[in-house]
Amino acid sequence: MAGSPCHLNAQCNNTIGSFTCKCKTGYTGNGTHCSDINECLTPTTCHSNAQCRNTVGSFTCNCSQGYVSNGFQCFDINECLSMSTNNCHMNATCSNTDGGFICFCNSGFTGDGVNCQVLATPAPLPLNAVVFEIITTININFTSPQKANAIINLDKELLVVALAPIPGYHSVRKISDRQGSVIVTSEAIFTTSQT
Repeated sequence: MAGSPCHLNAQCNNTIGSFTCKCKTGYTGNGTHCSDINECLTPTTCHSNAQCRNTVGSFTCNCSQGYVSNGFQCFDINECLSMSTNNCHMNATCSNTDGGFICFCNSGFTGDGVNCQVLATPAPLPLNAVVFEIITTININFTSPQKANAIINLDKELLVVALAPIPGYHSVRKISDRQGSVIVTSEAIFTTSQT
């Protein structure tokens, strides 16, 4: 108020023969000097899945991408419930994650989940081939198809390194993979000596 000894962002209260000044909500100080409180410096102001934005004398909370509500409470959006909220390929499975989603190509397909192609038909085997099926399970939930694909490729490389020294080794080929917790089905092919 005009002529008040209190700060512009303070409330002046008249008392008998005097007055008091108290900074308004969102400000700190002695009433004659008031400065904005940055509420965002307190980690519990907004929900842990929200962004805090300090404003003059106040603040706002907005849920992060992948979450919805008022910023004080934020709930995960299940992007897999609608094709309009995820970009998974039609031959992929959408897996909801906290604040997002991951796409994994279905069995018989390969790719990053956004782009999936049919696994190539393997070349015909030699007549004297012996085939062993090898199933590798890696129980880690991967947060991206790129990490899962790197493990799948590493699995094949490790099988080649382990099997190549065995007499009659011919090749290793991936038959299918399922990401999430990675399960890779491979075939180890050996040829027998012809007599």
